[in-house]
Amino acid sequence: MITLKNDFFEIEILKRGVTFYTFKTLNDNKDIITGYKDMKNYEHNPHFLGSFVGPLSGRTEMNQYGMNLEPPNNLHSGSEGICFKEFDAELLSNTQAIFTFDDRDIFYSISIQLLDNKLIVNVLARPRKSMPINITNHMYFNLEESNTLKDHFIKLDALEYSHVDKDLFNQYDLRKVKNTVFDLNSMVPIKELLNRNHPQFAITGHIDHSFKGNQVTLRTETKQLKVTTTTPFIHLYFANYFDQSFLDKKNRYAHNHASVAIEPQWLPNDPNLPIYSSSNPFFETFVYEITYI
Repeated sequence: MITLKNDFFEIEILKRGVTFYTFKTLNDNKDIITGYKDMKNYEHNPHFLGSFVGPLSGRTEMNQYGMNLEPPNNLHSGSEGICFKEFDAELLSNTQAIFTFDDRDIFYSISIQLLDNKLIVNVLARPRKSMPINITNHMYFNLEESNTLKDHFIKLDALEYSHVDKDLFNQYDLRKVKNTVFDLNSMVPIKELLNRNHPQFAITGHIDHSFKGNQVTLRTETKQLKVTTTTPFIHLYFANYFDQSFLDKKNRYAHNHASVAIEPQWLPNDPNLPIYSSSNPFFETFVYEITYI
């Protein structure tokens, strides 16, 4: 495990999947991400807690991109995804580390740095042959270290979102968020949001959707997390299916909607995903900024 620390944060990262295990804000000594009590759960990590996922994040149809994907649909690249790979780690300083992994097709390099009140992540993936790549991180956030989001507010700057079909695949005719539950352009109390309904929720349980935007803000009465990204989409997932299936780090059964996954990425399963190569590698930046109110 690698530990990074400055005056604002203390962060622990597992080499397996470059998985954030703790993300502690030192001003109030709270760990703001969901994790398993039992470390053995990270071997298979059924909820992808804290991990980087790829080379294809989200759900990908088996025959998409002409790649050898696991049937019937490929979630976060399946059993061969990077969340199950042991990365090499180099601690550059107390505030910066770099994680690398070289498989048969792609060389990965993930740089993680603490800079004042920001966590800055740079993700590089250099394929040996031309292919689509779509990597994200799967941290679930709860700023108060509680087991509910009902005291949180959320804002996501986006005019459009991608609806899903019955098999949870993203559709590419983006829909307007205006006058729908998906309109998060002003700060929305999550307590109210979770009481709203939409026909899509018969499939997803609640919001589990990609928004065309690159900034989201999660806040409580005491602090705020702003996530910005160079990717064109952010996927939100409100832990609709935790179903008390594991004990969290506080020895509590994790409830549905206990935290929210904020996943910067391109649109999963999009046939027009960019194609990367050794001379044109995948490179994206995610920034997580904490301020106190």
